[in-house]
Amino acid sequence: MDVSVIVVNYNAGELAAACIDSVFAHTSGLDFEMILVDNASTDGSRSRFEADARIRYVYSPENLGFGRANNLGLTYASGRNILFLNSDTLLRDNAIKILSDYLDAHPGVGAVGGNLVDGQGLPGQSFMRYYPSLWEEFNLFWDGLPDRLRYGRNRFYNHGGKPLAAAVISGADLMVPRKVLDACGAFDPDFFLYYEDTELCFRIHRAGFRLMALPDARIVHLGGGSTGGDRAKIASYARKMAARRCFLSKTCTPFKARLIMGMRRLTVETRLLVHRFHPERRAKWKAYQSALG
Repeated sequence: MDVSVIVVNYNAGELAAACIDSVFAHTSGLDFEMILVDNASTDGSRSRFEADARIRYVYSPENLGFGRANNLGLTYASGRNILFLNSDTLLRDNAIKILSDYLDAHPGVGAVGGNLVDGQGLPGQSFMRYYPSLWEEFNLFWDGLPDRLRYGRNRFYNHGGKPLAAAVISGADLMVPRKVLDACGAFDPDFFLYYEDTELCFRIHRAGFRLMALPDARIVHLGGGSTGGDRAKIASYARKMAARRCFLSKTCTPFKARLIMGMRRLTVETRLLVHRFHPERRAKWKAYQSALG
């Protein structure tokens, strides 16, 4: 088997069905299998996907989160390369073959991903050029200006037309050779949601492999922001910050981790001051402040 495609579903049956259809519509020239891991969905997904003969349906009686659910799917996978694909993605070309062929031809590469666009076709967060760090906080404080000067248009999306080295490939379309996962480990179960892809990419890079973003593999990532007002935003920010702290605790000294989080607090407080007369923007940063605690 060339590729195992693992999709995690949690009460997103319509999106997952469209994702599966797009994979079968656009993938050719290789042997692949699709594994759908259902995180105890209650939207009728179980009856829907159990009847789909094209896929292997794996039901979890509890919501394992993103990383652990992918790890469960991995136990059923037989592919030489593993594609972790979000349920809210749609393939627009033969992306799976493009990614798999590149991995097969470049044994020093430990992970690849394509170019992600949103529902309007605009460039989306396809990769990161560095890990959470003091540089990231410096860049955020100055509203992305350092990144624009350093990386130009290729900050998070590959406009260059050729493979581009990255630090983190988005977990929305992350393909990794099975042998690399066997050597480095799969997703860290300490992460329920957010930063699990960052941490996995960090370990792959630390093991000496390169990570590459391929512009010819084109995928729509519909994504989805927080809904339900300020309380939902605060909860979402809080989960992200908890996952961020977990990542830093695993990759930095305690002093450096505190320094990085301190810079984030400084940025939030500065934004609150700058936007004191702009209610909508101030509300966003106020929610962020509440999430930081």
